[in-house]
Amino acid sequence: MAATEGRRDATRGESRDRHAKRRLLDALGGDPVDVDTLVTRTGMTSDIVMAALTGLELSGQRRRDCRADCGSVCTRT
Repeated sequence: MAATEGRRDATRGESRDRHAKRRLLDALGGDPVDVDTLVTRTGMTSDIVMAALTGLELSGQRRRDCRADCGSVCTRT
């Protein structure tokens, strides 16, 4: 029984991750945007935004562009 509950929890977590990533991709649009703006646009907390952005970066769906004048901004690839 515990193994079944563990699989259900993992499936729910994966579903939440996919949903967060989809919301971020929608919020990114075509222009570079900073993390604070993504938090505002999505309504998600900064830790969820950062985790989802990392997943998107690892999968090649977005990239991070670090600039000295405005900090780190995120863009779609």
